[in-house]
Order: sequence, then structure tokens, then C-alpha cells
Amino acid sequence: PNTGLTIFPTLLIPLGGRYEGMGTAYTAVALDSGYLEANPSASSLLERGELSFLHHSWIADSNLEGVIYTVRYDDLGIGIGGKFLYVPFTEYSDWGERESRGYFSETVATLNLSYNFFSSFNFYGLALGANLKAAYRNVPTGIYPDQSVLTGMVDVGLLTRLNFLKFFTSRTKNFSLGLVVKNLG
Repeated sequence: PNTGLTIFPTLLIPLGGRYEGMGTAYTAVALDSGYLEANPSASSLLERGELSFLHHSWIADSNLEGVIYTVRYDDLGIGIGGKFLYVPFTEYSDWGERESRGYFSETVATLNLSYNFFSSFNFYGLALGANLKAAYRNVPTGIYPDQSVLTGMVDVGLLTRLNFLKFFTSRTKNFSLGLVVKNLG
């Protein structure tokens, strides 16, 4: 009876071309606005601000729209984003007559804040960040009553990047390490 109250499939659909293209293995990389879902600490390490509009024509008639805006002030990163999944739904009787119709939808709004500690000329620093999320699922009562839900969640992340000198050459190798706990709530 509580099928619609147990999961938010929208949280499993990645926003961002690189993030999705890397199979969501983006926690330690996070080089663009896809950081918002991959690692909330990355906003304080982005080179420049970004405004991204995203569209997924997903399965059958379902679509996912997204927008992300992020800006950095020295070691402080701030971001805001949202995504909206909508799926048309029509219920038919055993005789093929339309009984109900509507849109199943999910909306997730995210507010991001991160700070990069200990940054210097030789060290990228240790970035710590968090996302505060509000999510709403709308299931029309004509489709299934009492399945709409509003909830809150939190993501927490750490990120650092290091340069290692390659022995006997002047080249450097970059190494990133990230840790994220997502969708607490």
C-alpha cells in the first residue's frame, strides 16, 4: 500500500554529461556542474561559475529536466539546482476505456555550500561540502490516492587533489580522492 512512498527514482538519474558519461564514477573527478549530485564539496574547486540546462528523453514518454547554477568566491563554493521528472500515465479498464490519466512527477531542489580548507600554491586543499535537498513526488489521487510525499535529504562530501612528481621527468601526475554520503533523510 505504500509503494509510492518508499523510493525516489529521480535520485538515480544523473544530471550532467560527464557525470553520466563516466557511469557516475565522478566522486573524485567532479570538474563541472555535475558535481551537484556527485560530490557536494567540488563547488569550491571549480575554475569558474556555470549555468547548465539539462534535458533527458528517458524511457518511453518520460522526461527529466534539470538546471544547475554554481559560483565560487575564492575558497567558498555555492550552488543551486533542480530536476524535474514527469511521466504521463493513463489507466484503462478491462474493456479498454480510459479510467484516469495524469502525470506522475518528481521534483528535487538542491542547495549547495562548500569550502576549500588549507589551499596553497602546492596543495589544492581539502574541500568539505554539503547539499540540502527537498524532494516532492506527485501521484495524482485519480491514479493512486495518498502516495504523494514531501521529504528532505542531506549529502556530505570531501574532496582533495594532489600533484605527484613522476620520477626522472618534469611531468606531474594528478591524483584525486573523494568521499560522499548521499541522500541521508
